Amino acid sequence: MTARYFNNVTLSGTRVLQRTEAVNFTWGTAAPGTGVTVDNFSVRWSGQVEAFVTGAYQFQTSSNDGVRLWVNGVQVINNWTDHSLTTDTSSAINLTAGTKYNIVMEFYERSGDAVARLLWKSPGAADFVAVPASRLYAASNAAQGDTVTASSSAEIAGAWSLPYATDGLVLATNPLGWSSNNSLTSNHSEWVKVDLGASTSINQVVLWPRIDGVNAGYGFPINFVIAVSTNNSTWTTVASRTNYAKPTGTAQPFSFTARSARYIRITGSSLRANPNDSNSYRMQIAEIQVISVP
Repeated sequence: MTARYFNNVTLSGTRVLQRTEAVNFTWGTAAPGTGVTVDNFSVRWSGQVEAFVTGAYQFQTSSNDGVRLWVNGVQVINNWTDHSLTTDTSSAINLTAGTKYNIVMEFYERSGDAVARLLWKSPGAADFVAVPASRLYAASNAAQGDTVTASSSAEIAGAWSLPYATDGLVLATNPLGWSSNNSLTSNHSEWVKVDLGASTSINQVVLWPRIDGVNAGYGFPINFVIAVSTNNSTWTTVASRTNYAKPTGTAQPFSFTARSARYIRITGSSLRANPNDSNSYRMQIAEIQVISVP
């Protein structure tokens, strides 16, 4: 899985270390890697997990301190608290052999000993074992866990926030994603931008609309431009759409010739009023994915 480490307990700011790894660590009082502090750090692992036999699986975490786990967009473990060594176990999840499912695990270490392990119990197995590296895959989504900025943002814990736009949860209803929060009574422009942290070869941007009931698809802009940049000052348009229909709760992919970019900006120049939100004009994206070229 792709691991991104931060020198704080909030998974925010600039990552200090990125690497590919399975999640099976008993760090104790040692730092997890170069540039990462011994205490008060956090890490987000993201990628895919592949089932090797069809049936009901259970996932389990062993952690000290906080931990959260999502499988296929559903949160299955949530113990985001300071605690000593603790085991948390999910309910059974039906998986199909040979299918890869999105998986995200988040962890923070406050102080003292640090442990972060991801285990599973496969159909018919008696015990939990560490999920092997051979069944875990790094994220092809270069944006996952990366820093997001915007022209405005509704910061509502558990619902809307800048980091939720790249949290890897494409079909979640809690949190919902990113929402603008400016000039709600009139149509206007808004933008949201992802910093990949380094120039990366990419060839597709995927935008996911909100999927929550009667609000599904609202907030997705009518007219918009997707532009990329290596330096955050000179921009190249890679996709432009006008009169874009309100999408259903499915991915909206925008492909282009592979190019190097660090920054991806989506600018909505005409927004969609939501009759379920007092006809407010907001730009809302549940998830921004940026597909890297192998």
